[in-house]
Amino acid sequence: MVLLSQGIESTIQSEEETGQWRLLVDASNYSRALRILRLYITENKRPVWVQPVPWSGGLVFDWRSPVWFLLLAILFYLSTERATALRELGMVDSARIQAGDWWRFFTATMLHGDVPHLASNCTIGIIFLGFAMAQYGAGMALLGTFLSGAGANVVSFFLYHHPYRALGASGMVMAALGMLAVHSIGLWRTERPVGPVVLRSVLGGSGHGFATRKRRLW
Repeated sequence: MVLLSQGIESTIQSEEETGQWRLLVDASNYSRALRILRLYITENKRPVWVQPVPWSGGLVFDWRSPVWFLLLAILFYLSTERATALRELGMVDSARIQAGDWWRFFTATMLHGDVPHLASNCTIGIIFLGFAMAQYGAGMALLGTFLSGAGANVVSFFLYHHPYRALGASGMVMAALGMLAVHSIGLWRTERPVGPVVLRSVLGGSGHGFATRKRRLW
């Protein structure tokens, strides 16, 4: 159909021996037909990162996101019951990190200082992570946000004056919002009038990033 739309006649032929199909065109139109087909494939190529999301069932929100924050609540309860021993072992502590405890960059994203700190990250995080999981898949969204949260701890370690101590899942929450903002940009490829939606998503991701900060302890 692509070739016919350009005035090039073709024939589809099957080879019985190999079971392959061939598209036959006149030798004089070979170069032009090849160029047209390549342009068609390039223009209609699906973005590599846009993949079907298992288990989502076409939904825009993944209701499994509260499971992750339930785990954060359990860890907070354990840290409270253990007289903050778990919190002290896992939070970002510049002195301990300089001594070799690099893993604190990762464990700090799983801990919180108090109930309001936990509640704020959970209430917002369930929403943002649920949307991100529906768009990217549960595994990709969780891994991406977790590594981003750890990366934010690394950046904070070098930016803030020492001694520096911090903990919290704010980096993960903001990473989920960032993933949603990036995903919304892909809507520009559609034919629907989604300009306002994309603009709100990008501005929301940027604005909330400036308004939210990690729980810092000195």
